[in-house]
Amino acid sequence: MFWVSVLLFFVAIVPIMLYSFGYRFSFSEFSIVRAGGLVVSSIPATGTKIYINGKLAKETSLLSRTLFLQGLTPQSYTIRIEKDDYFTWSKTLPVLPERVTETRALLVKKNPDADTIVLQGNYSSISFEHKKDNIITLTDSRNRKYFYSIREESLVPAPKNTATTSEALPDNVRALVTDRKIINSDYDSSGERITWASGNQIWVGWLKGEEFLPIFTEKSEALLLDDMYPVRQVFFYPGQDAVLASYSNQISVIELDGRSRRNIYPLYKGRSPNFVVSESEKKVYILDDGNLIALPFT
Repeated sequence: MFWVSVLLFFVAIVPIMLYSFGYRFSFSEFSIVRAGGLVVSSIPATGTKIYINGKLAKETSLLSRTLFLQGLTPQSYTIRIEKDDYFTWSKTLPVLPERVTETRALLVKKNPDADTIVLQGNYSSISFEHKKDNIITLTDSRNRKYFYSIREESLVPAPKNTATTSEALPDNVRALVTDRKIINSDYDSSGERITWASGNQIWVGWLKGEEFLPIFTEKSEALLLDDMYPVRQVFFYPGQDAVLASYSNQISVIELDGRSRRNIYPLYKGRSPNFVVSESEKKVYILDDGNLIALPFT
């Protein structure tokens, strides 16, 4: 009887002790393993519903913007984030023993704030050669140039300094652009990454070495998009792990995190839009059907 009691004691207590020390039973491995954790956040951070494996795990608020789960059995978890008037974001990520898996979702509005035609005309190309002055350069079919001031919200005379105000490319970026004959690209001024379009594809590259790679990739380069239509433009989404790209009849938001799936959302649809990005105004200025349109991207 004594030994039976001892055996029953261990059967009852040992699982509790193992659980309290962070051990879990893995049905996939059919063994006891150390638990892991999961941290989920998003932009915007409030008013979202975060689901884990189909079950509501958290509704975010001003005081609680991040979901942190610990003591999870190592396995894959499907995360879904929903917010009214935004596209649903989802991804399936593995939780590993003694590791915390992190992810931050960029949510995109289904119907952005109403776009505004700020300039009507018959313009055929758009560029942002005077970022420091917030002046957009427009060209018509006869190759005549016009200059639109974002600050003044009107056409202005040609700037006195007509040379580009963009910063010179670092040596490693210049070498990459030259070696691969890249024409359509955007360089992150922080010096960490570059994105470029080549035919129907969009790529991103991280420039500071493997030890500085973001948590969502183990490679220094990644293919973001391989579409049936040629890519016209690609720019980094300011301050986020995403790019903005124009191809076919739309401008899309494409996230850099390609774990399990890469979320891609339409920001604007028209005829054949091209665009520039104003970080200071948090707007995309779109040239479509000859007209200049302003559209907030946050």
